[in-house]
Amino acid sequence: MSVEEFASKLSGFFLRQWKNTVSPNTHANDTMVFLVGGYDEGAAYGRVFEVVIPSKPTPTEFNVGNDFGITWGGQKEIAGRLIHGYDPTLDQLMKTHVNMNAAQMKNFREKVLPSLQVPIPYPFLPLQNCVDLAIFLVKATATIQKWMVGVRGVGGAIDVATITRTEGFNAVQEKQVEGERFES
Repeated sequence: MSVEEFASKLSGFFLRQWKNTVSPNTHANDTMVFLVGGYDEGAAYGRVFEVVIPSKPTPTEFNVGNDFGITWGGQKEIAGRLIHGYDPTLDQLMKTHVNMNAAQMKNFREKVLPSLQVPIPYPFLPLQNCVDLAIFLVKATATIQKWMVGVRGVGGAIDVATITRTEGFNAVQEKQVEGERFES
């Protein structure tokens, strides 16, 4: 089955679970986010889809075609600041507090924001550099959250896997689950 078909089936399963088990009093911002990635049979490049349960159950594709880049989810504010050079809420803050009209906002997004990004040549990064970048962003988020006021949702051992066209899924780094230890 294609990556998109799998993302749709995953979405359908979790949407049914959500509807059958989640209380009607659940906060509107409570969601489950899935990033589904892989290779369609015979495809040269992988595909990545996001599914948000319950608000956006239809899979949304990222980095369509040959548009290489990073796809992340969860508590992405710190990673966004590091990679993009600004907080993800900047767009809304500019609209609210600077009173920019639609044309000014478009100009700001096209002319200013791209100049703040770290110039990473994603299509040319070796796989090891991609793994290192992913670990760095997770560790940076976990470290900064130690000092922040707010939800500390990132931390602990980091699991890392790669998916390549030639080797498929490969667990690169996995935490070890251990039982009780006794001192003798």
